[in-house]
Amino acid sequence: MMFLSSLPFENLLDFCDSFVIGDELLMDKIRRRRTMYRKKRHPFRWILLVVVCIVLVFVGYSVAGPVMNFFKNITSSEPSSSVGDVSSEAPASSQTPVSSQPSASSAASSEPSKTQVTGTKAVWLPLDTLTGKDLDSFIALAKETGVNAVVVDIKLEDGTLTYASNLEAPKTAGAVADDAPDLMAALTDLKDAGIQPIGRMVCFKDPIAKLAIRAGAIQYKPNPQLTWLDASKANGGKSWLNPYSDVAAQYLIDIASEAVDMGFEQIMLEGVQFPDKGGSTAYYGKEAETISREEALSTFVEKMQDALQAKGAEMILSCPGNVAAGETSSIYGDGNPLTFGAKTAAVNCMPGELGKDITISGETFDDPSNQVAEVVEAVADAAEANAGSSTTLWGWVQAYDMSDSQVEEQVDALTSSGIQSVIYYNPDGSYSKDQLDLS
Repeated sequence: MMFLSSLPFENLLDFCDSFVIGDELLMDKIRRRRTMYRKKRHPFRWILLVVVCIVLVFVGYSVAGPVMNFFKNITSSEPSSSVGDVSSEAPASSQTPVSSQPSASSAASSEPSKTQVTGTKAVWLPLDTLTGKDLDSFIALAKETGVNAVVVDIKLEDGTLTYASNLEAPKTAGAVADDAPDLMAALTDLKDAGIQPIGRMVCFKDPIAKLAIRAGAIQYKPNPQLTWLDASKANGGKSWLNPYSDVAAQYLIDIASEAVDMGFEQIMLEGVQFPDKGGSTAYYGKEAETISREEALSTFVEKMQDALQAKGAEMILSCPGNVAAGETSSIYGDGNPLTFGAKTAAVNCMPGELGKDITISGETFDDPSNQVAEVVEAVADAAEANAGSSTTLWGWVQAYDMSDSQVEEQVDALTSSGIQSVIYYNPDGSYSKDQLDLS
């Protein structure tokens, strides 16, 4: 029977015919009539075919199960083609190499859904990245991860400018180093790659501008002929520019305008505030007797914004998350920076910079660094409510001392609150592909 079952079906009829042919020879020997032979031939042949088919069905059914199990075991023992998980404990600054890509079907089933940033996706970069050999590597990473903007500091807290300025006042103040780089070539490379450069400048915290524009600095109340310091000179006290001063405002506007001429398309203002210490002896001039601090800051923001718009550029006002969420502070005139009139504002929602035991909209967070999603969402929701519809909000994302999943939680919390533009920040300027790929 096993022999019959191994024959192809088309040969079975020939096999059966051999029996019939043998039968015909036998019939010839005993000289039976041909018609009688034919009458007996057909029943025998069809009966034999039925028997053979029954045997084949039985044998096939018997071996089908073991054969299927055999192939199933082979299939299940093959290694998975999906990419292994990347450890979430890897430091944020580590650059993760691009791994081989899985097939489209396995990628679709194994990769989690990603939060999509529909607005600006920016990263902060140190100046040496723009002026060194790392610029090409960054541009490649940006193209691969969808980064479309970069924030670069152009004016620091110590008053210095990071680029080769041609402005007379900063040069007189010693704010321009002799070896300051020309950023125009780097900015051109960024824009050619579809990456928008944003220049960030610290405004009123400036200890050296007084050397060129003394009238623009805060004066010492007991003797207005002297420049006020935020601490004693022995304790490292520094002078500040006066938010009420038109001279100080013009100094800052000139720097921002020069940056636009150099190639920056957006200017981000940091430190639009009054001094955070030693204010009791500060003298701001007669204007301070009739104009509130909040009004003074709002006036400056309006002047800067108008000046940049006239040059086809945009102004972004950066502010702390706790204040944007409603916490009052005298350095902002007990007002909210989101109400200063900026059309675009970047809220610092980074958990590590919010401090501990902060209260947002009546909810207290003991340790924001361990309550990432909750605190970022609370700050973003409150900031959106305080800003109103006239101001577009961006969110700073902490990309250091955070796992990849915590970075993703921040972005997800911001986008869930309606903030669709983000700025990743790592003080050493290193970002991994996995980190930036999360949005």
